[in-house]
Amino acid sequence: MNWYYAHHGQQLGPVDDSQLDGLISSGTVQPDTLVWSDGMANWQPLSQARATGPTGAPAGSFCSQCGREFPPEALIRIADRTVCSECKAVVLQQLQEGVLKPDSQAHEYGGFWIRFAAKFIDGLVMAIPIYAVNFGVAYAMFGVLMPQPDPNNWGPFLGYQGVITAFNILFGMAYSGFFLGKYAATPGKMACGLKVIRADGTEMTFWRGAVRYLGEFVSSLTCFIGYIMVAFDEEKRALHDRMCGTRVVKK
Repeated sequence: MNWYYAHHGQQLGPVDDSQLDGLISSGTVQPDTLVWSDGMANWQPLSQARATGPTGAPAGSFCSQCGREFPPEALIRIADRTVCSECKAVVLQQLQEGVLKPDSQAHEYGGFWIRFAAKFIDGLVMAIPIYAVNFGVAYAMFGVLMPQPDPNNWGPFLGYQGVITAFNILFGMAYSGFFLGKYAATPGKMACGLKVIRADGTEMTFWRGAVRYLGEFVSSLTCFIGYIMVAFDEEKRALHDRMCGTRVVKK
């Protein structure tokens, strides 16, 4: 489960349960610190939020799948649900098949145009370092900012194209991986009030974000149909969202 907490007048996070425990141990988060997690209607003091589940029901009392009562230590959390060991396999299978949706997905999905705006902003942000490196490599190799191929000697130009293509792809992967892994949103998505979540309720990681960026090439190579799918999918999924098990939601 991801938690957000208030500290010195700022809203910080997300942090998972183990990270929250570390903040409690260090004294950064106190019992009266206001915290919030997906599914909670309002911010609550830590002591109250940890004593109840996201819906306000006693935490660790009943299995949300079979409804039987268990001691708290006999229950586990899967995608913001509290389940017993006997129901674990069933719930995981339902999540995998898309039959059961995590409570953390009780969000409004980001539609086509707001995602287009976020992508446009990210394109502007990424263009600055990409063009700086592309022009720099071109000037270093050819003495001009925009080299043209020599029909009699294609080698240098193809080498230049290979270098800048590799840089552009690796930079895009690093950009997406870093921001999605750390903040669950790129700068463009932050500006548009969007974030990326996993379909199974687990956190985004650097590599998941980097691979999702590569998946966008597939969405582009389909004559952008992979992007247009967002306008018609019930969960506003692009093709690369389907490939990577992600959803784009409004914060």
